[in-house]
Amino acid sequence: MIAEDLISEMLALFAERPAGLLSDIDGTLSKIAPRPEDAIVDATTRDVLRLLRRRLDLVGVVTGRAAHDAEHMIGLNELVYFGNHGMERLEDGSLTAVAAARPFVAAIAETLNAVRQRYPGPIVLFENKGVSGSIHFRLTADPSLVQEELLEIVAPLARAANLHLTLGRMIIEIRPPVRANKGTALTEIVEERKLRSLVYLGDDLTDLDAMWALRQLREEGKINGLSIGVLDVESPVEIAETADRTVMGVDGARALLMELANRLAGSEVLSIDDQTGSSG
Repeated sequence: MIAEDLISEMLALFAERPAGLLSDIDGTLSKIAPRPEDAIVDATTRDVLRLLRRRLDLVGVVTGRAAHDAEHMIGLNELVYFGNHGMERLEDGSLTAVAAARPFVAAIAETLNAVRQRYPGPIVLFENKGVSGSIHFRLTADPSLVQEELLEIVAPLARAANLHLTLGRMIIEIRPPVRANKGTALTEIVEERKLRSLVYLGDDLTDLDAMWALRQLREEGKINGLSIGVLDVESPVEIAETADRTVMGVDGARALLMELANRLAGSEVLSIDDQTGSSG
């Protein structure tokens, strides 16, 4: 059940135009999967995003995935895709990347390969995304222990290559030392599109950058914004502490966006029962 006061707050916010909505994907629009390639955005969520794009001035995603991967996963070319935690932007088929990140592509690949050689095994997954890399250990029997073991290996390698590490939900991210994150991506699009209102949804530690950026823009009087934390049993406590409002899980986020889309459309045009796509 979606709180009526939250819907009312969002509708009032979106009365200020131009208006936009940005969201993370994994853990927000798509349920976390054991392997990154197994995650899907279901047909219902896709239809909701399509309808929201018709009603709002901007709808986009800000994700740790590569931008092209995110577009393939959602399947809507009318959205703006910020990939690799804001280091890539895909819009109207055109991909751009933060120039300062490109010189580190080789170092990221070499670091991933070095860790793979020292920590072999099919249950630890290594993902090279070009300007960033990910090490996934969700499939391991003791993720906390594996995280410690992996960090002992990857941390000195990253320091030697002048790379940064960030942690997420059973994932270690290897990133270049550039000032680009979900918060800079959010700020960039707000300023570029001259947005007056924005809602951001996210579930993991890297989403905090976007939530903090939105709060700063709001405090500076540049935008009327609302951050929504998507919570489940794995959620970092910082998300609930930082987000303006929260919903429970991917299902809660989908229900919220569906209700919002229907209200903006002026009628009940979508329902979960109308769709056959399966959640993943």
